[in-house]
Amino acid sequence: MTPRRLALLALPAALVLGLAACGGDPADPETVTETVTADADAPAGTDGGTADGDAADDATERQVFAEDGARDARVDCAGGTVEISADGADVDVVGGCSTVLLTGHGTEVDVESSDLASLEISGNDARVDVDGHVEALVVSGHGARVDVESVTTVQVSGNGVRVSYESGDAPTVDDGGEGTSVVQD
Repeated sequence: MTPRRLALLALPAALVLGLAACGGDPADPETVTETVTADADAPAGTDGGTADGDAADDATERQVFAEDGARDARVDCAGGTVEISADGADVDVVGGCSTVLLTGHGTEVDVESSDLASLEISGNDARVDVDGHVEALVVSGHGARVDVESVTTVQVSGNGVRVSYESGDAPTVDDGGEGTSVVQD
């Protein structure tokens, strides 16, 4: 084999090894987010509005994670709101959050050590674990599995949703879906 041919064969191997080295340390994954400023006057369905048409609280910022298929990603919501729109991702949410919005499909989210004012799940086949209390849980996606420490209210319009809570009083449940279960584990 000629030296030129060997060099051509070695190039793809070098590229693969180089790209693998860019993956970072899996024990300390990077936070990958985009900060979005929500406009209180924006119409529903845009960065400033919510799914139910209410305007956001004045102009607020939220962290948006949109890296489809990401593994071991960390998102620091820094006391505010985080939106996870990535499909098929595995995301750890850290820091004190007020709200977590999950619009991605087939995504697993672990909210570490945080009490939430609200958790809204519109993505299908979501898996969410919250190590804290959730004041208001709203699930419109289908096939969601949600584990929380405790929850005050649960509103479900998606089908095949399972919510389990570890402690506290039974939540108030508004169930508009089919095949919903809200149980204490």
